Amino acid sequence: RVPLLAHQRISNFKKIQASDRPPTRPLRRPSKSSTACTRTIMAAVVDAHAPAFSPETFLAKYVARLGEVVDMPSPGDLKPTLEVLTLMMDAQTRSVPFENIDVALRKTISMEPEDVTRKMLDQKRGGYCFEQNTLLKLALELIGFTVTPLLCRVRWGKRPDENTAFTHMCLKVDVEGEGGSYLADVGFAGTNSIEPISLNATGPLELSDGTWWTEERDGYVFLSMKDREEEETVGRDLYCWSTTGCMYPDLLQANHWSCTKVPGARFTGQLFVAITSGQEKLHIMNNTFVRRVMGGSKETTAIESTGQLEELLRTHFRLDLGVSDPETLAAMSKGDGVARYLQPK
Repeated sequence: RVPLLAHQRISNFKKIQASDRPPTRPLRRPSKSSTACTRTIMAAVVDAHAPAFSPETFLAKYVARLGEVVDMPSPGDLKPTLEVLTLMMDAQTRSVPFENIDVALRKTISMEPEDVTRKMLDQKRGGYCFEQNTLLKLALELIGFTVTPLLCRVRWGKRPDENTAFTHMCLKVDVEGEGGSYLADVGFAGTNSIEPISLNATGPLELSDGTWWTEERDGYVFLSMKDREEEETVGRDLYCWSTTGCMYPDLLQANHWSCTKVPGARFTGQLFVAITSGQEKLHIMNNTFVRRVMGGSKETTAIESTGQLEELLRTHFRLDLGVSDPETLAAMSKGDGVARYLQPK
């Protein structure tokens, strides 16, 4: 065969792109036996009986979940304003816990709208950054916001010379007529701001949970913060993202690596749960429960059993797994579940 010249290949590609004909028959779901196919980076299998993501019902479910903790307007009254963005970030941070229980149980995490809806709204679970910010993105876009996902290198707790992969997702949200673009992040393990951070500000921003700012360095935009109790410090970097942005396949690949890389990825080797409650930021790190007043004191409690962990999840983190997800609760109690993280180091 005579190979096509470059301009011929491009021409043919454009013809294929321009075609609007539907496929001759629908794509079939891989069979159960083809697990190698179903566990690819680019997609996760959706249970055949899972509730489909529906724009008509999603916002009602989302507002109902957040409304269990925070007074929320009806879905029809939510408009693409800075006030609404601020309300949604605060409400989701207080209502939907950050948690990596499924990662600790060696499950592959899906970013598909159907899976995120089923887990975080129908089953009243939480999730880690790729799930949390996907949930927020779905809601914001349905309201009318323009949202751009950002893929970040984590710098929190890292040495200046330590290289890190792209393992965190956050959002750039455009608010027309109200200051331009804002950083929205409800998934940085409880360390993220509960308020939008202006990406057009020329200096540090004093927000309810600390001082925050962004600056461009070496082709990246860095987010930095200083807690109110750290008046003498210069601040700490949380993460950075490329000024060139990312594509959706990049997010899928980063999510897959983050929930399957053992060892190597942060959340495949530890148990972590976090939520904001009143003026406190609460979290569980393996066998330790921490209550920290924003900008103030900190109190720690040892976790000695899965029963104690279950009670903490129910009473402080809005995770009543015995009701919403008994299968996960049973898996947690097994020796190779999350119980291994409760052993004293």
